[in-house]
Amino acid sequence: MSPAAIARACAAVLMLLAVATPARAFTVSSAFSDGCHESITEAALRSARVTLPPAATIPPTENERRLVADLPFVLPSDMQDLASASVLVGVRDNDLKGNAPSAVDEMALVTADPDQQQEHCLRAPGDDEPDGSANAVARCAKFVQQRAMAAVEALDAAGFPDPNVREPIAVYLSFRGTVTATLPAFWVRIGQALHALQDSFAHTYRTADGMHPTVALNWVDLANEKLVESRDGPPHKVDLDRCNAGDALRSRNEALAIEASTALLRAVLDPSRSVDQKSAAVGAVVAEYMSYSPGCDYANQWCDAPENAFAQTNFCGCSVPGRLAAPGVGLALLALAVVAAAARKRRWMAGAVGALVLLFASTARADDHEERGPRFGFAANVAGSFVDPALAGSVGLRMTAGQHFILGLDAELNGWYGLDGSRWVLGATSFYASGIVRYPVRRDLALRTTLSFGGAIELADLYGVPAGSSGFFAGVYPLGVEWRLTERVALILNPLGFAIPVTHITGAPFGYPQFRTQIGIELGI
Repeated sequence: MSPAAIARACAAVLMLLAVATPARAFTVSSAFSDGCHESITEAALRSARVTLPPAATIPPTENERRLVADLPFVLPSDMQDLASASVLVGVRDNDLKGNAPSAVDEMALVTADPDQQQEHCLRAPGDDEPDGSANAVARCAKFVQQRAMAAVEALDAAGFPDPNVREPIAVYLSFRGTVTATLPAFWVRIGQALHALQDSFAHTYRTADGMHPTVALNWVDLANEKLVESRDGPPHKVDLDRCNAGDALRSRNEALAIEASTALLRAVLDPSRSVDQKSAAVGAVVAEYMSYSPGCDYANQWCDAPENAFAQTNFCGCSVPGRLAAPGVGLALLALAVVAAAARKRRWMAGAVGALVLLFASTARADDHEERGPRFGFAANVAGSFVDPALAGSVGLRMTAGQHFILGLDAELNGWYGLDGSRWVLGATSFYASGIVRYPVRRDLALRTTLSFGGAIELADLYGVPAGSSGFFAGVYPLGVEWRLTERVALILNPLGFAIPVTHITGAPFGYPQFRTQIGIELGI
């Protein structure tokens, strides 16, 4: 991840925090939101598995098991297999396209793509009144039909999903980041169809029984600040996306989304049906739940729809977080934004660091110091990172080489936190040599620059990076502060640095970059 990308992401997240309200939505699961698409799909899959043998699980290989374990959401205990994981990856793909669920700036680009609105049952830019709703619903229904039948193409002769027919798809993993995985094509494709079908309940106004769309909502014009409701239809509304809100209308929509998803799975997985019969069955599901009901327009307030009472949003409910994980997240992300902004301005920062070093060094008085011979001591440090989230502890040996230089040998354990997935793993252990340049200011105070380089070993078991993989470690703290509490005890603060254990260097390399703040103590030197 580049510093510029980090800064953009932080700014977007902070903007989100400023406006987001607590919500449960037709979202994909993330650190900030509940996963309605996942829960609806899981309920439908469980129901299909009761009577349809083709809906059975697919055992993952060892490497596929690592992928399932690193997915940035929690899979239920009965869905740790490859088929379940693949359909959930597919149902999330409409929103994510390989991006992190917390990458709000990237999600804004995905959800506002005018060529992809049919994947969410929303209006495209040209879907104006009086035919805008009919066109949007028809295009969404066509997408569901096409993706469902593309899934049927990946069935074997007996009507079972063929585990050897694979679909490459970009998947974001908690620790591995974005990878291209080849997953069973049937389950990926039907997941994409299910997403659009489910969104037809959250992104349309419906008849009183909930069975037919009457009005399609508009996100793309709202996002571009061009929406005129009489022409473009009603705006996307965050409150309609709350699948677990508890009121009658939204509970009805959730129940119907589960019912429709189950019906679609049965249509394509019934082994007694031919391909043509499956196509007809899919068409029947689409007709039952997605047939447009005309007659509602701006003049009659969209048939005085009860959905009018719900609040609109300037963020698309498909993928944008709605529920904050914890009260402290805002402060943490504010700190992250500061760190990332500094990283983005790294050239300016380097110049400022150099100027400060020269300033303090030039003001130091030679008679404040005395030359000392080599001394040996110990160091212990703790470092935290917001990008990517991590916590590292290290111990090491130190040896002075004159007044201005310290040499060190360090051993470190580095724990990683998957923001998307909300879990810790012991990620890597590193062993490295450190060179420290000191700039004395006065007898009890010095500035310092630290450079480190060595080896790193993977401790976590990740997709494409099995535990035991090895590579290198590199780190730098350009400007730190050394404060001597006594002659032989010093407190060390490194407010901003960068470290990266690269634990896999062949094939697709893997590293876990961290912008760190470190505090430690040195004894004996």
